[in-house]
Amino acid sequence: MEITPQGLELFDAAHVAAEPLAERLVAELGPGEPEKLKDLLTRFAHRADDKE
Repeated sequence: MEITPQGLELFDAAHVAAEPLAERLVAELGPGEPEKLKDLLTRFAHRADDKE
């Protein structure tokens, strides 16, 4: 599978659009907690990938 230039452009645009929302979602977290949340969600997502 290969990412097309259009797919990469769409991915970049979605990432830029989601950044303000992501910042608002973690605004109330304490020091180090956004990184912990990201780590936990990444581990959860990769575990789900293994089952497919």
